[in-house]
Parts: sequence; structure tokens; C-alpha cells
Amino acid sequence: MKTIICICIALLIVTPVAAGEDFVDDFRSAELEGRQAERGEWQFHNGVASCVADPVLYKQFKNHGPILKWPRQLNDATIEFEMKAENCGRVVFTLNGDG
Repeated sequence: MKTIICICIALLIVTPVAAGEDFVDDFRSAELEGRQAERGEWQFHNGVASCVADPVLYKQFKNHGPILKWPRQLNDATIEFEMKAENCGRVVFTLNGDG
């Protein structure tokens, strides 16, 4: 059975991004410069990002499911992140590729 990953986020805010600029992802649009939605068919609607985990892709990516990435070089930042996972077995939040 496919697992649904649903991330309800009011705002993802990273401060500072570059030279004091704020980066905000409110999931109102499927396209956002700086966001990478991978390993599945992501949907973005009314501030919600969701994806159904595909078992074939899961196996192809060595047991790693759908992922949202916002690559940023951070030196000193404040991150605000809010989510609600529904019908999923695992959620991982990683900063700096170390977790």
C-alpha cells in the first residue's frame, strides 16, 4: 500500500539566506525557485505539500521516500518549520546534511 506524506506548513522561513534576505515557502505554488521536490509526484495546494510514496521509487532510491529540499548555505540562521504528517511511517528533518 502506498503511503501518503502530507506536510502542512504555514511557512518555512530561513533567515538570513544570502545577504540578509528571507526565504519563505508557503506551499501556495508548485513552482518556487530554491525548492526541490523529488522522488514522487508532489502536490502543492492551499499551503499544503503532499506526495504519495511510490514503492518502485522507494526501492530505486535505496529505501528513501519523497523529499523536499531547500539547499542553502547557512552561517547563522533562524528556521521556523511546522508540519503535520498523516498516514506515514517516518518523517526526517535534516539540517546541513548531518542528521
